[in-house]
Amino acid sequence: MSRHYPLARLKAIASEQRASACADPALRQDWEELAIEWHLLANLAGNATAPGAAKDTSKVLHHIERLAEAMHDVLRNT
Repeated sequence: MSRHYPLARLKAIASEQRASACADPALRQDWEELAIEWHLLANLAGNATAPGAAKDTSKVLHHIERLAEAMHDVLRNT
């Protein structure tokens, strides 16, 4: 199992919790979409140990981390 799996899964759960706490429908949807992307990364990372599935999840992780940073910036500026 990739080292990214537990972190991605926890970030997905945190994003889901933030979505639940949002009163603004647009922000709620953004957090839900971010959670979906974290779950995708976790699934990719979890499958990385399958036979013949040597996937590099670092690019996906970098992309999702940038999205998460952007969401946190939006929250700080509202």
